[in-house]
Amino acid sequence: MGWGDDSLPKELIKGYKFVFAGNKLTWEAAISVTKKAGKFYPIDGAFPCDFKIDPSKMQKEIDITMHLKQGDRTILGIYEIKGDELKVCYYANQTGRRPTEFSSEDDRRIGCITLTRAKKSDKAPPE
Repeated sequence: MGWGDDSLPKELIKGYKFVFAGNKLTWEAAISVTKKAGKFYPIDGAFPCDFKIDPSKMQKEIDITMHLKQGDRTILGIYEIKGDELKVCYYANQTGRRPTEFSSEDDRRIGCITLTRAKKSDKAPPE
């Protein structure tokens, strides 16, 4: 996961969990970061979101609306699914624009993330 040429330190994203259910998305754990004085700091919590996709486009589109205390914020992105991996590139700010490729090298406002589907546990949950 990174913005422009900055990749987030792996220790900050270990706890990330993205839960998709219907058209709902929840970002859980250290789901956001802020950068101060050249260092990244996690912001813990869970953000409820809605999302919609358009797989009919040449670059499949995803719009994610985060429901924040300050109000709703919609980011526009593109996505691809290969096996158990979901790759999303998006503008981190509400620019009204959508990335055209899966790269953040030329624009520091673009974030790219690759998610891997969690494996279902064979163990029954404790009662």
